[in-house]
Amino acid sequence: MKNLLISAFTGYDDVSKVQDLVHPWDAVKKEGDEFIVATHGETNVCHEYLEDRGVKLVFMKKAPKHPYHTRFWWFEHIINTHGQGASNVLCVDIRDVVFQYNPFDWLKFHRNKGLVVCDEGIYHDEEWNGFMLKKAFPKHSKNPETLPVLNCGVIGGSPQSVAKICSRIGKMTDGLPFSTEYDGKEVMLVADQAAYGVMLKDRKEQVVDNRSNWCLTMGMVAASLDVGDTLAVKDGQFLNPKGEAYAVVHQYDRHEVVSYDIAENRFYAVDKQGKTHRNFGFQLSS
Repeated sequence: MKNLLISAFTGYDDVSKVQDLVHPWDAVKKEGDEFIVATHGETNVCHEYLEDRGVKLVFMKKAPKHPYHTRFWWFEHIINTHGQGASNVLCVDIRDVVFQYNPFDWLKFHRNKGLVVCDEGIYHDEEWNGFMLKKAFPKHSKNPETLPVLNCGVIGGSPQSVAKICSRIGKMTDGLPFSTEYDGKEVMLVADQAAYGVMLKDRKEQVVDNRSNWCLTMGMVAASLDVGDTLAVKDGQFLNPKGEAYAVVHQYDRHEVVSYDIAENRFYAVDKQGKTHRNFGFQLSS
C-alpha cells in the first residue's frame, strides 16, 4: 500500500451523497492507493454503489453517538487496523470533496511535518463557528478572534499523526450534548472543528490556506484571499492565484453558480442565458 484515503458516513440512502468523491478518486488514484469507508447500519444502495466501485467498506459494530464526532474514532480505528505501510493518510468528508489530481502526489512532495492543516481564513469570532466553540468549549472561547478556523473535513499527513489528532478530536467531543439551542431553534451541536482548532492552536504543524494549491475550501474562500484576487477556473479546474491547480476542492456546493461534471471530473458554470462555461473566475470584493 502506498497511501490510504478514508471517509465515513451513516444515514445516507441516496447515491448522490457519495458519488462525487468516488468518481474523481477513480480518475486520479494510482496503483497501491486504497480507499476505505467506515459506516454502520443495514446495507443500502450507497453501500452497494461503493462496493461496486471497488471501495472497501468497514462496518462498525456500534451505532454512532454523533454522526460528525464519532467518525474521528472510526478514522483512528481504520488507520490503526488498515494503515500499516502507508506513506500518507487522508481523511475527508464524503459528500463535498473532489480531487482534481492525486492528493497523495501533493503530500509526497510538499508535506514537511506530521500534519497538513487547512486554514479556512477566518477566526472563531465568526458567528457560527464562535457559537459552536462557546457552547462546546467555553473555557477556550474567551478570545475567539485569536483562534483560527481549521478545516477538519480534509486532514492529511503521516498515519501516526492523523490517527493521533483523530483520537484527540474524538476524546474532546465525547460526552458533549447532541444538540443545543441556536436562534430559538434546536440544532445539532457540531464541535469537531472547534476541537480541532483548540488542539492545534499552539502546535507547530504545516498550515496552508487557500493561497496554496493543496485544498480550496470554497465555504470561506472570500475571507481567505485578498480583495481584487481572482479565483479562476480554467478548462474546468480551479486554480489558485498563482495559476496552480488545487489538489482538493471542498464545499463547491456552497456556490450556486458552480456545478460539477462527474463524468469528466471538471467544474463548470451556467450563466443566466443557460450557456455553460468551463473557463470563468470569481472576482473577490469586500
